[in-house]
Amino acid sequence: MRQKDFHPFIGAKMMNKTIHLVLIGFLTLSFIQTSNAQVCKPQNVASEKKQAAIKYLRRLSLDLRGRLPSYKEQLDTYNSGHVTDAVIDSMLKSNAFTQQMRSFFQDLLTLNINDLSLTQAVHVINYIKLTNSGAYAKAKDTSWIIIDRRNIPTRLLMRGANIGCLANEKAKYNTSGQLLCKLQGTNTYKPCIDLAKDRSGGTQVIAQEGYVEVHPFWDEDSTRTWRVCGQVAYTHKNITIGKATYNCDLSKSSHDRGRYNRVYCGCGPELKWCVRAGEANSGISTWKTMRTEILESMMEQSLRFIDDVIENDKPYTDILLGQKAEVNGPLSHVYRESAGTKTRIDIASSKEVTVPSVPYYRPKVWKSFTMPARSAGILTLPFFTLKYATNRGRLHRYHNAFLCQYFSPPPGGLPDPTDACHNEPDLTQRCGCKSCHQTIEPEAAHWGRWQENAWFPLNPTAFPAYNKKCDTSVTKTGNPGYCRTLYMLNPGHTKEEKYRGKLLAYVFAPKSWESNIANGPTALAKRDIANDKIASCGVKNMWSWFVGSDIQKQQTHVLNGLVTTFKNKQYNIRQLVKAIVKSEEYRRGFETVQP
Repeated sequence: MRQKDFHPFIGAKMMNKTIHLVLIGFLTLSFIQTSNAQVCKPQNVASEKKQAAIKYLRRLSLDLRGRLPSYKEQLDTYNSGHVTDAVIDSMLKSNAFTQQMRSFFQDLLTLNINDLSLTQAVHVINYIKLTNSGAYAKAKDTSWIIIDRRNIPTRLLMRGANIGCLANEKAKYNTSGQLLCKLQGTNTYKPCIDLAKDRSGGTQVIAQEGYVEVHPFWDEDSTRTWRVCGQVAYTHKNITIGKATYNCDLSKSSHDRGRYNRVYCGCGPELKWCVRAGEANSGISTWKTMRTEILESMMEQSLRFIDDVIENDKPYTDILLGQKAEVNGPLSHVYRESAGTKTRIDIASSKEVTVPSVPYYRPKVWKSFTMPARSAGILTLPFFTLKYATNRGRLHRYHNAFLCQYFSPPPGGLPDPTDACHNEPDLTQRCGCKSCHQTIEPEAAHWGRWQENAWFPLNPTAFPAYNKKCDTSVTKTGNPGYCRTLYMLNPGHTKEEKYRGKLLAYVFAPKSWESNIANGPTALAKRDIANDKIASCGVKNMWSWFVGSDIQKQQTHVLNGLVTTFKNKQYNIRQLVKAIVKSEEYRRGFETVQP
């Protein structure tokens, strides 16, 4: 394994520093010219020191608050000839400094939503315009705004054609309470579910249901209802078709409930079991897509978690160890109502955590909750585990951001692709790979009880290390769906055979790794706090962000001094930043005379 120092801020940050320095120099001259004609041209060392103090003040203000200081701040500094600790402290305690730190951590953890995907089509609904007959309306057609399934294959199964429901006809039911569908071109009605069964048997009949009025959970106006296609508006939690019973309650995850059928099941009360997409051709522009709203909420949750550490002077280490987080309306809904909507946030077990109830339409209302067992601060918040969707990816980002290290191929590169050694399934033994993976695999195991490509912890009781139901040598048929994503179901190599039915984190894992899996990323973070790697990397990252360059090898004493200060100040971020901006290296970034 080769690990190198890694500093993510040099480059773009250097460009920002250059712009700042040019701006500082230009505005310093402007201030001197307009504030005191007698000092347009420096006459002595004292005057030069005053100008240096102004430059230092401006650099501080731009770095710590993202803006220039006020005229009064500059005048006071010029008159006193220096920047006081009180001035620096006031900047560090400002809301603007918290925002600057948001930018720092967004860069450090690459917090953005552009490359994340959440939804599966079968549970997605949207607003569309339909004509009376259920056809998709054109610009000049008389039309109605209807909420319907977005997925075309689902509409084909529901109605026999890619059409909507009858947009101007209220839903009809038989005496048994079954929703009726009107056979196209006739006045004959039959139970929609019976027709769906016929289609699954090969009989293709086109038939449509009417609409029902529903108040959707995302609409703050409780008096307003929308027309919703009748099959979409089903609210039954369970339904039996022949010998099969389907569980439609998507507030339960796929791991907690039984079989599901997208035609026989609807979106539930207030449509809570589905995900709203865009407004299609409806012309409505009131809401963003739920994908965007949920992802933005997840990112904001992570940033608020960091804000809390900074604003309340909690230790930097709490970013990795903290157990208190917040949810807003969209996140509360996801935790409580949408566990099984296949939003790539398929909660393994909703019993794992209890969160406060906040209406979906309250994105700016945040309430605190205690994170699930084995949680490790930001390392197990939803945004991080979705952004870095595999356990190896999570470990790699942890190394990058918090240890200032990354993994690279061994000297000489990898063996020839045709070499048989590449067939070795255990990466800790595979040629070329083992140099890194002998470190990656045991450390990535700390996320072993977080589902990959999702974001929720796997309860040891519900998901034991070995699950007989997922061992195809014992249970040859009827393996639960979660076996495919969480367990070794179908080995692809003879060396994997003995791991049938094992939770994936335990595949090729020796006994010594089991404590890593059981204790979670908290154990990993505590190890690296104790060995000072977290403190050292935190100092390096802050230094490169504010100074604009790496700490050089000949400046080891500077690094060691700042690490000591950081630890002695209880890992206080404000105190670390203060020490950096008061350092000789920061102050002389462009100065020849020190204030």
